[in-house]
Amino acid sequence: MKLNSDFILEILKIFFWIFTLILGIAISILVLIFFFTIFGIDMGSLKEIKISITLFSGKIKDIQSLGKLKSIFILGYSILEGLLQLVFFLTVIKILKKISLNSTFSTEIYFLISKIAKLALLIGSLSFLVNMGNELIHGNLNISADLNSKSLQFFLVSGVVYIIAQVYKRAVDLQNESDLTI
Repeated sequence: MKLNSDFILEILKIFFWIFTLILGIAISILVLIFFFTIFGIDMGSLKEIKISITLFSGKIKDIQSLGKLKSIFILGYSILEGLLQLVFFLTVIKILKKISLNSTFSTEIYFLISKIAKLALLIGSLSFLVNMGNELIHGNLNISADLNSKSLQFFLVSGVVYIIAQVYKRAVDLQNESDLTI
């Protein structure tokens, strides 16, 4: 049983590292394009990269074809959300490194789990607010509870992780109480 659990934790670490590396590269490219767009620098071969982002209620196929102000807003939002997701996944990696199946309950891991819940709530809130702002700008205020909505998914993840964090905190408290009585 322990061998399977260790194996699964190692696979998860590898998966999260790969995803974090890809996310870091994508954020770097977005930052580069963001500054090129702000300062009006010719992007050269970066012009050939077609960036598509699922944002608001649709998919934007080519950000560069939008106006300068709209491109800067969308790129800035994408960079901010990407950085929050990067911190989210680095926190998950930190938990995977620290977790030991022999001594799973520690206050440090509880704080990391709570941080994940807060980050998920922040990402969901940011996504929701940007989507609402876009709807208000275009004059079609439409609030939906679409399960495919990224903001709703992050709210749900945040709620589940928060509940897990509270159960984990109770387990840490019980373990500390047990350690004191022995």
